[in-house]
Amino acid sequence: MSDAAPIDARIKAAYNEIMTTTIKRFIYIDAPPEAIDAVGLDPTMIEKWFPGVTDVDADDDYPAVGSSIRIKYRAAGLTFDVNQTLEERQPGELSVIRLSGIVDGESRWIYTPEDNRTKVSVHYSYEPPNVGGIGWMFEGAVERATANNLEQSLRNLKQLVEAGQQA
Repeated sequence: MSDAAPIDARIKAAYNEIMTTTIKRFIYIDAPPEAIDAVGLDPTMIEKWFPGVTDVDADDDYPAVGSSIRIKYRAAGLTFDVNQTLEERQPGELSVIRLSGIVDGESRWIYTPEDNRTKVSVHYSYEPPNVGGIGWMFEGAVERATANNLEQSLRNLKQLVEAGQQA
């Protein structure tokens, strides 16, 4: 019986790996990483660059590691609550955000300065929602919508940062 826990843990890890969807996208922004963080991590700016976000409630110390924001996200005519907790932050280099709510996952933002611009890479990993046990029927549509949303978010963020907009 002592071997049950390691086997259960391995099965759960394998299941999570199979069930996790990862979307990777990047964009070049003509600005230093600090300017990108000034817009991207400002709770008052999220609605301006992240499509579907209709309300943001942030902890007073956000974006400190361990702090959270709660957002209302509208998609397909429905509104969902999503909690985002900043798990790791290396200013100008990396932000790792844990998501919970309608989806559970992680959003990893990596900044790579190149010449006079910054490559912003986003690795978004999540477990597709299982709506009433039939979530598998919507996985392709959810993945396409999520990828499109991420691409639009990056374009919006680029536009705001390069225009010099801040709260």
